[in-house]
Amino acid sequence: MLRTIALTATAMVAFAANSVLARLALAGNTIDDLGYTGWRLASGALVLFLLVRLVGRRDDSHAVAGSWPQAAALFGYALAFSIAYLWLGAAVGAIVLFGAVQFGMIA
Repeated sequence: MLRTIALTATAMVAFAANSVLARLALAGNTIDDLGYTGWRLASGALVLFLLVRLVGRRDDSHAVAGSWPQAAALFGYALAFSIAYLWLGAAVGAIVLFGAVQFGMIA
């Protein structure tokens, strides 16, 4: 039980740190929103690739092929987040994100 709590807390801190670092990078004009989105998606793809290579697949029966519309939806989602970091305050962004997560869970 303690391990689960520690891993959950670590994940929450990592998500919060990601938001803070994104705001610092985008607000300080260190990188533009499109460039940030590209780096974000590329680094996520690299980590996913490494996880699949290191852990390997145990069962291919659950493998699902991706599609271009799904990739475009992911890009749009990531770009919207990058733009929101520039134009929305943290409180409004949290409310929008909370609503989007609830909608996604119900739909």
